Order: sequence, then C-alpha cells, then structure tokens
Amino acid sequence: MKTQWRFSVHPVGIACLAAAILFVPIDRLLAALAAITLHEVGHLVAIGLCGVKRCAIEWTPLGFIAQADGFASLSAGRRVLIAGAGLLVSGGMAGISYPWAAEHPFAYLLFMTNLALLLINALPVLPLDGGRVLLGLAALLGWEKPVRQVLVWLSYLIAFAVSALGVYSAFCGALNPTLLVLGPYLAYAVKQCNVDNSVEWVQTLEKRKKVRNGIYKAESWVAVGDPDPLSLMQMLKKSPQEKFVLLQTINPVDGSAIGNITQQQILVKLMGETTNNH
Repeated sequence: MKTQWRFSVHPVGIACLAAAILFVPIDRLLAALAAITLHEVGHLVAIGLCGVKRCAIEWTPLGFIAQADGFASLSAGRRVLIAGAGLLVSGGMAGISYPWAAEHPFAYLLFMTNLALLLINALPVLPLDGGRVLLGLAALLGWEKPVRQVLVWLSYLIAFAVSALGVYSAFCGALNPTLLVLGPYLAYAVKQCNVDNSVEWVQTLEKRKKVRNGIYKAESWVAVGDPDPLSLMQMLKKSPQEKFVLLQTINPVDGSAIGNITQQQILVKLMGETTNNH
C-alpha cells in the first residue's frame, strides 16, 4: 500500500528559517538541515513500512513534524517504531560522523547537530519523539492514560520554563528570539497534539458503524458508575475492530445493574462530548 504525502510550511516556521538564513553561518545551517532531513526520513520510512495511508508533513519552529493519518489507532508497537525511527537515525548519524569529527569541521558540525537533535527529541515530552515512544511503551503495559496526563503537564511545564528563560535572557541583555518563540509554540503543539489525538480516534471509531446486517461477536465490558469520555475511548481502543462493544453499567452503591450501552450509543456520546469541547 502506497502512502500519500502532503507537505506544508507553518508561517512561524518560515520566519525561523528566514532568521536562520540571515544570522546562522552557512556550514552550520547546512549541517542542521541535513540532520533534520535525515531524522525525518527515518520517520517517513517507518510510516511507509507500517502501512499508513496518508501523512502530512509540516515545517515548524520545531523542525519537520510528520502527522501520520490514523497514528493514534495504530498498535503500540507500530507507534513506537514510527516515533523511534528518527531517534535511531540521528543516533546512527552521530556515530558515523564521530570518527571524523576531530579532523573535519563539517563532520564535527554533523556530529554535534545530530547529537543535539537526538537528545532534544528524546525528551519525554509531547509532541517530541521521546514522549511518543514513552506513550507507546505505556500502552503496551496498559498505562497510557496516566502516562499521557503526566506528559501533558510536564510538557506545559517545560514550555513555561523555556518562555521564562527567553524573557530572563532578554531582560539580561542577551535576546534569544528562538526561546521566545519556542516556549509558546511548544505549549500550542502540546494542546494541538491532544486535540488531534481525540478527534482522530473518534473518526476512526465512527467507521465501526458502517457494517451490514447480521450477527457479530461482541466484547462485553462493565463500568461502575458513569464512565467519562476518555475511559470510553480507551475501552474502544482496546477492543478489536472486528467486534462490537457492549458496556454494562453498575450502581456503585449497591452493585445493581443500571443498564447496557451499545457501541453506537457510546460513539454518539463521544461525538457529542468532542463537539462540545471544540
């Protein structure tokens, strides 16, 4: 199956690239562009191998960001492979260029750029590769929900710290436009990552209703009390696509059965919650 690619440039990404062309030495700029390009090629190869139908690639202040269609609905193993592919390429390129770094200036720049790209992207924050790898590993253990919540708050904290550092540097007379732009953009990227994840999952789950009449296997679940939308989404995520879901709700006080909720009713509830939140 061939993957359809779509390329775009974020307006802030254009500004950052223009500033880099004006103020960054050409050898450092070329080394950075080479390292970023190879890093993203690693992601794109993994996306193609995992059978993703469509992928949108955008140049942003964080470099290229690849959004694979249906990424949230992929298996945990495939998500780890796609997110970790860029880290493997950056680490490999740093290792390849290291033996020549002491003798050739450009090799040294390649080594330092790939190493920096590896260390930054390996941070366990969203939407960087380290955060996505950690979420995939957490999904394998059934811990994705609490780990995601921790990563979101950690990401916002780092975004605030970067912004504060940029303001403090400017106050001290060492203006760093990258820090001033990167902090707010990282916070925006975290928020957008969560929105895209929720919407993408609901769109994927909607396809389950498009079936013919007949008798199908169902997977039964039990909820004590009224389940929240995130718990419902996680339940459907763990259910095989070929099975319907039947959720029985239990009174938390006396343990009596309240009633059953079908898969279609769950999807209607999720769509309503998602629409109201956006």
